[in-house]
Amino acid sequence: MKGTRNAEAALPDAYSLTKVKEGTKFDFSLPDAFSGKLVSLKDEKYKGKAVIVTILGSWCPNCIDEASFLAPWYKANRNRGVEIIGLSFERKNDPAFAKTRLETLKKRFGIDYDILFAGVADKKQVSSVLPALSDFLSFPTTILVDREGNVSKIHTGYTGPATGKYYEEFVKEFNKDVNELLGSGQSKSTHNQSGK
Repeated sequence: MKGTRNAEAALPDAYSLTKVKEGTKFDFSLPDAFSGKLVSLKDEKYKGKAVIVTILGSWCPNCIDEASFLAPWYKANRNRGVEIIGLSFERKNDPAFAKTRLETLKKRFGIDYDILFAGVADKKQVSSVLPALSDFLSFPTTILVDREGNVSKIHTGYTGPATGKYYEEFVKEFNKDVNELLGSGQSKSTHNQSGK
C-alpha cells in the first residue's frame, strides 16, 4: 500500500463551525470552580472589557495546550482591558472533583483568570449551559466577546504548537482579533503575544 499527498486536502475553517443562534444573547451564570461564587458576563469585572471565553476540560489535551498559551498571554495583556473566563466541563458532575482537577491545571500553568465549573463533559451539557450556541463540536472552543457583550468570533478546537505554521497563524489571528476587539488595531504591539 502506498499513500499519496492530496494537495487539495484542507481542514474546515475553525471560525465557521460553531455559531451563536440568531436572536439570542450569549451569557451564562456559573459557579467559580474554587470559591463557588456565581459569575456572569454581566458582572462588573467584565463590563466594558473584551472577554475571551474558553470552553475546556482538565482532561482534554488540546485544552491543556490552550491553557499553556492563554495563561502567560493573559498575564501580559490583562491590563489592556481584556479578561478570560474558562468554562470547565469535567469527567464528573461533582464540584469537589472538578476543583481538585482544576487546582492542578491552575498551578501547572499559573492561571490567573477565572475558571467556572459548568458540569459534566458532554455536548448536551454544553448546549444546556450555553443555549445561545449552535453546533458545539469540540473542546476547547474559544469565544471572543466584544466590549458590548456581543460575540465577535468563535474558534472551534485548538491549533497547538505541534501544528507548526498553523499554530503560528492561529497566534497571529488571535492577537489581531483581540486587538480589534480592544479597538487598537494591528499596529499596536502586544508584549508576549505568543504566550511564551
